[in-house]
Amino acid sequence: MGLGLFQRRSFPPAAASVRAARHFTLDAVRAARGGELPAAQGEALALLVTEVVTNAVCFAPDGEFEVEVRCSKAPEDSSGAPPVHVEVVDTGTELPRPRRPDDSGEHGRGLLLLHGLAARWGVTNLDKGRKVVWFEL
Repeated sequence: MGLGLFQRRSFPPAAASVRAARHFTLDAVRAARGGELPAAQGEALALLVTEVVTNAVCFAPDGEFEVEVRCSKAPEDSSGAPPVHVEVVDTGTELPRPRRPDDSGEHGRGLLLLHGLAARWGVTNLDKGRKVVWFEL
């Protein structure tokens, strides 16, 4: 992906950071595209950022986490929307694992959403007890 924008921001491990990280990501992508963000891509981006950041807040509550956004300027997919790459780096040592959520449960759907909505996604262990969960749209 040709790099058109790169932004990174740190957030405290607090519930309010979920909303702040979502707005940061959407604003970064809109800035890279001159204010343009197709509705479907914006909705998917907002949902996936919310899921991944919520996990960072819930499962790595002892340290700040970072959100990194990369967005190319040129369309590289059939929709004509430039791809977006998002990374969330946290201090959690437990890697996310798929779960079978029950119908009434509130948890266990994040990886299912990543798998269903993201073009690609993954998890990478980093140094010093950190990991990165990333996805591309």
